[in-house]
Amino acid sequence: MDRPNYLEVCAALIATTRLITEKTVPAFRSAVETLLAHAKPSVRQKAVMASYQMWRKDPNSVGISSIVRKSLCDKDPCVMAASLCVMSDLVAEQGSAPWVDVTPSLVHLMRQVLDRHLPRSYDYHGTPAPWLQIHILNLLGLIGKDNRKASELVYEVIDATLQALHPGLINNAITVECIRTATRILPKAELLRRISGKQVREMVECQDPNLRYMGVRALTSIVRRDPSCAQEHHMALIDCLESQDETLKRKALDLLYMITNASNVVAVTAKLIDQLQQTQDEFTQKELVSRIMQLAERFAPNHRWYLDTVVAVFDAGSTLVGVDVANTVMRLVAEEEDSSAPAAAIAADASLRVYSAERFLRRLEAALKDGVKDVPATFLHVMVWVLGEFGHLTSAGPEHALLCLCDIGEACDDAATRCWVISALEKLTARLGHAPPQVSGFVAANKDSHSLDLQQRCYEAEALIKSVPLMTAVLPEGASLEDREVDPILPFLTPYSQHLGGPAYVPKSKRTAAVPPMDTRPPLVFEYPSPPQQQQQQQQQQQQQQFSLDTTPLAAATASSPVVPAPVVEAEPQAAPLLAPAKTVWTQCGYVQSGTVTHAVLKGAIHEEVPDTAPLYELRFYCLLTLFLTRAPLATNRAAAKAVSHEPHIVSAEKLKLAHDLFGISASEPVPPPATASSRQISPLTPPASPLEVSTLTSTAAIMPLEDLLGTFLAPTSPKHAAIEDLLSAEPVKLTSPSGVLVPTHIGSVNFIAQTQPGQDFSLQNLVPNNFMQQEIFTHGGEKASATVATDPNVTVSLCKICLGDCVGLALLISNTSISSLTDVTTRVDPPPGVECEWRADCSVEVAGTSFTARHLPAKMTAVAVVRCWFAKDCRNHFGSPFSGSLSYTARHPAALAFSITADVSHFVRPTTGLTTEKFGEYWGTHKIESRHRFSPCRFADMEAFAKEAEALLRLRCVQIIGSEAILCGRVVRSEHVVLLHCRHECVLANTSSLTVTVRSRDQTLTEALARCCVRLFQ
Repeated sequence: MDRPNYLEVCAALIATTRLITEKTVPAFRSAVETLLAHAKPSVRQKAVMASYQMWRKDPNSVGISSIVRKSLCDKDPCVMAASLCVMSDLVAEQGSAPWVDVTPSLVHLMRQVLDRHLPRSYDYHGTPAPWLQIHILNLLGLIGKDNRKASELVYEVIDATLQALHPGLINNAITVECIRTATRILPKAELLRRISGKQVREMVECQDPNLRYMGVRALTSIVRRDPSCAQEHHMALIDCLESQDETLKRKALDLLYMITNASNVVAVTAKLIDQLQQTQDEFTQKELVSRIMQLAERFAPNHRWYLDTVVAVFDAGSTLVGVDVANTVMRLVAEEEDSSAPAAAIAADASLRVYSAERFLRRLEAALKDGVKDVPATFLHVMVWVLGEFGHLTSAGPEHALLCLCDIGEACDDAATRCWVISALEKLTARLGHAPPQVSGFVAANKDSHSLDLQQRCYEAEALIKSVPLMTAVLPEGASLEDREVDPILPFLTPYSQHLGGPAYVPKSKRTAAVPPMDTRPPLVFEYPSPPQQQQQQQQQQQQQQFSLDTTPLAAATASSPVVPAPVVEAEPQAAPLLAPAKTVWTQCGYVQSGTVTHAVLKGAIHEEVPDTAPLYELRFYCLLTLFLTRAPLATNRAAAKAVSHEPHIVSAEKLKLAHDLFGISASEPVPPPATASSRQISPLTPPASPLEVSTLTSTAAIMPLEDLLGTFLAPTSPKHAAIEDLLSAEPVKLTSPSGVLVPTHIGSVNFIAQTQPGQDFSLQNLVPNNFMQQEIFTHGGEKASATVATDPNVTVSLCKICLGDCVGLALLISNTSISSLTDVTTRVDPPPGVECEWRADCSVEVAGTSFTARHLPAKMTAVAVVRCWFAKDCRNHFGSPFSGSLSYTARHPAALAFSITADVSHFVRPTTGLTTEKFGEYWGTHKIESRHRFSPCRFADMEAFAKEAEALLRLRCVQIIGSEAILCGRVVRSEHVVLLHCRHECVLANTSSLTVTVRSRDQTLTEALARCCVRLFQ
């Protein structure tokens, strides 16, 4: 900084701004302050910037305010411009209050610029220092934002600046900045109207869409201050609304939304709805739906118009309308004025209910003709609810509304919609006084639905239909908005509980003194158990052997083996057995438990009549209780359960065929009966099954879905018991992973892949590889890591990409994450155009065309298949397209999910061999489709490092490195396409370099796809 050459001083100041730290500020402060009075303006300019950087590091050591104020009066414009930049940051950070006194200086400086007192070198296309004007106007707007005196000084500057402008591109930027400044400061109505009438009019009526867009933005900022300024531009706004430019149209809609009031809300809303019907952009649709609903709620002239507007938005906005809007509509229709309200208001509410019911009935009839599936589910729920509440008010009568609702329910496959229909049918039936046959038939047809909610509603409706007076008491007219207070103690159940011998209810305030006895039983485990260590396995085997010796007699060994008695281990008195006998049993007669109440006792508990004043939840409870009492009788003691469980085991022909298909057992071979706690025998020569395997098998059989449990209670002859008996009769086997960890599974699952660490994820690293995986995945190059592409509560689909010599392998891992088996698990992958595929799978999977099927996928198991794919030899314009896939399976009911697989072009590229630099030059002239990208700063030190990474990531071969340039080449597998890469490494500054990458090929999509890979990898 002490050198006589001012260029060296400037370089030192630039380095100071980059290298200065908080600790080094005191060492440079005096030298920089001295340079603020240097003879050269460029040195003073950089000294101002260096002072600002030092203030940023240590605010207490530099008086930046005095430096900026002094530099603002410098005789050279470049120093003034530097001080303006610093001042803008300081005002934005500190606020405008400390800088209000600078306003006269800024106004004087602006007048000097407008009077052309600056050198001519600062002019741009005849405009004096336009960027300096924009800086000053921006500062004046920030300072005069909350100050009346400063704003009054700025009014004159804005007037003078607008009068001095002449047509030109840079003058448009100054005009926009003047408008921004005028709307930032305290408004002056006369100035805003003058700007709106001249400058804004010229911009919005211009044919240039960019200038029109800026004019609409400027008018929007003016309208925020004075809404009346938009009236004179109504024709220009209509032209903008009809423009083909989506950006301009959206900005005009924003302005239209801002000027909406109670007098023009009908016209504005109609225009917004028309735009909603025309646009295809999802973001614009969401914004329009939100704004239409806000305007309708704020300025609706009457309830009927609001209802019509909501219906129009539902029809045009599809699924974008939220549930809150539906709730608002239902509440609006259902609300009624108090009896003390004027008669006109009460009549208007009644008229609205009739109108809404008639309107929605006609809309549902039209939907039945055109297709119910095209109607949004939320809108359908609103219409069904309104018809259920007020369908009896329609001119066609309640019976016609009932039949229409039945048709809607049959046309919809959605269980949630059918639940709404069932509730509406109950209400209308209560108004009609009897249930038509169509209603009873629809309720009976949905009693066996997979949806428990729909099942419950159907059984309730069936019970209520049998007693119409009870239904009328439960569902009174006009009670939809009635506030119900439910006592959480449920006192009406106290007599019922005491009749069954239950304890008396103890309030919470009196429970603290009584400490409940500790439960000594082991807690329930709902997670998949972890594999035990070797020492734990030995302890568990000893405990299992002890439990088996305590509960079952030893059986003799086979005829060919000598009998060796098993050692007897005395159990510790405090240790509970690992698997205690079950105290509750699910049988074909239902749920049996010691001390179970009999069928007569339950009937006697509710033989009294239910009072008419009972609340709704009490009536629902009695209806359900009565309904379930008419079902299968319960067993009265444990002896009946044991008699059922000890019946002779008869193996059906279907089960023998299933055993033959799954395990290769012939029909002539005897099938052992299922093992029970009293009949299982352990051979002394065979070590007993580990507790891990027994617990896994038992937990799988015991955890049944709630739907299956209800089916067992309601249907004593349910065929699900056969499947449970098959699961209980299966003998566990052991699989060992490469790390020596035991993996529990079942017979029939050995062809599938288990987890190395049960309870963890189903990634490739956590699977026990079989021979097929070793051959197809682990012996080739590739990612060796899987990524999840689709998932739901039962299935997870993972993908692993494999690099083969002449193709790319896509390994699909289909994992059953649930606790029950899945059937007919079919995965289909459709390649994009120009891609050929070949499927490979092991013997547990059936391959057909572009899909593979696992007929039976056990719980916590994984099926694997590999798709080998390559581009066709004459492929054109299809590089980079994704693979589309779908998965279907059957759990309790069929399910499906879709997914997409993206394979980069780099996976299909392989390095060329024997290509010389001369041959590369010939290819470079014939492959002319090019894409060039520049990466700055560059993270590679030299071209050798870049070439090494490009060969590894893009699978290209480096042909030659010439100084700061490199050429690479590759080919697309099984194709005639060649890709060429030219890279240049350049130094921009002392410590900054750039990398220019040029990609060439003969195909446009191939060039663009490889260029995208380069941007992603080298950015």
